[in-house]
Amino acid sequence: QVYKQMVGRAGRKGVDCLGESILVCKPSEMAKARKLILGSLQPISSCLGGTQTTIKAKKKGNKETTSSAMKRAILEIISSGSAVSYADIEMYASSTLLFVEMATSADPIIT
Repeated sequence: QVYKQMVGRAGRKGVDCLGESILVCKPSEMAKARKLILGSLQPISSCLGGTQTTIKAKKKGNKETTSSAMKRAILEIISSGSAVSYADIEMYASSTLLFVEMATSADPIIT
């Protein structure tokens, strides 16, 4: 999994549309190398959601639940000056994997 994650980042962001990876191994390691290359990746999920309950935006009474990781991320963009308006925060939040997970969830999304 780690190898495939690294290969997925091959190339220079914003410069290259393709990247290359060369795996060097001993003949005795060929079976392990094939497994690395041909194996499947586990599904990913956002680290901003915390738990599945938070990812699905489960309600507590009339309040939304927001993970501490997402709160921290929002505070970081505010304190760094990257976000100076509510619209900036909305734009940031809507570009996260957590947002995509919530948008594709079978559960209703809280807006």
